[in-house]
Amino acid sequence: MQGNPFPETEIDRDIDDAAQCTDGSTADSLPDLCPLPAGALLMNASAWMQLVIFLGLLMALAWPLSRPLVRLANGDVPAGRVESLGYRLLGVDPARETGWVAYAVGLMLFNLIGIAAVYGLQVAQAALPLNPQQLPGVTPDLALNTAVSFVTNTNWQAYAGESTLSHLVQMLGLAVQNFLSAAIGIAVAFVLMRAFARHRGETLGNVWVDLTRITLWLLLPLSFLLALVITYLVMSSLYESFTYPFIIVFSIPPAMIGG
Repeated sequence: MQGNPFPETEIDRDIDDAAQCTDGSTADSLPDLCPLPAGALLMNASAWMQLVIFLGLLMALAWPLSRPLVRLANGDVPAGRVESLGYRLLGVDPARETGWVAYAVGLMLFNLIGIAAVYGLQVAQAALPLNPQQLPGVTPDLALNTAVSFVTNTNWQAYAGESTLSHLVQMLGLAVQNFLSAAIGIAVAFVLMRAFARHRGETLGNVWVDLTRITLWLLLPLSFLLALVITYLVMSSLYESFTYPFIIVFSIPPAMIGG
């Protein structure tokens, strides 16, 4: 009988020691972890602190963010040029509200259009521009999985993005759905709140107006502000300073507006 060609290493012995439970049993695999002793805490102090900070920030931001959301849900926002142009192109009357059936049909139709658009972009990506790596079209099963995933705001990526999807598909398909799928979820919350508030009202809003206003007046501004904050934090790490990145990041937008 030949000896073991892979002799036990110090790491293997450490793993074996770690697998020994305090009660004398052995944890051979992940499903068979050591049982916790009576009264043991599942969370340490750091985890509790993170939970408290998260809930504190959530409660602190709930009130200031809820007020503009209520105005947005009630339609108390000025209709800008982009919004009015969109209504004219779609043939939508922003003053006309619909019942829940028409609202639900509109949401489903919007989702189906999004799935078809993202699916088509992936399958035809080899013939589309902004594909410097000359990536081939995505297989139909993966394209459908990705399209449904991003339209439903799941964003499950069963692929390597940089080596599978071109710049155009990621910008025009996935990035757009990051906004639109979130707008759909918020629109559903809006119509649910209206249903409770109006009790027996026959109309619950206009799905196209809600989606447009949520995207233009909520998601885009928040994304712009968060982009500034993230850019500032990255530049602070690179420059090892909090002053110079602050001047650069928060002076360029006003300068562009003034220019």
